Amino acid sequence: MSTENVPLRPGFEQVCVIYGLKLGSMTSVEFEERVGKALFARIQFLEVIETLPDRDAAGRVVPETGGRSDVFLAVENDYSPEFNVERMLRNVRWLEDVVSKSNFPNGILYPERVLDYLSPKVRSLLGR
Repeated sequence: MSTENVPLRPGFEQVCVIYGLKLGSMTSVEFEERVGKALFARIQFLEVIETLPDRDAAGRVVPETGGRSDVFLAVENDYSPEFNVERMLRNVRWLEDVVSKSNFPNGILYPERVLDYLSPKVRSLLGR
């Protein structure tokens, strides 16, 4: 697992997460072409991150959780309206939803560094 975020290309500021996707032998270029076409958007493959274990309300690790492979990608800022339709149909989540305290009150499922993919304004709105 990487210890640093992948730099976002200019014009790619919105980060999304696809739960439970394994790339297999697909290269990042193939991923960008195939998934971008399916989502009607230009995308940047960022990385695959294995989820951390869930935590209960007391902060204890929940046994037999974590270890799912999630794909992080960035979307070019001028994406089409069709993108949001496809994104929702394909269960592609905005990063801010995935790390929101209201959705995950016991902590996020990723290394804290992924919060740096969010803009400072969004991060402050989330209280993270």
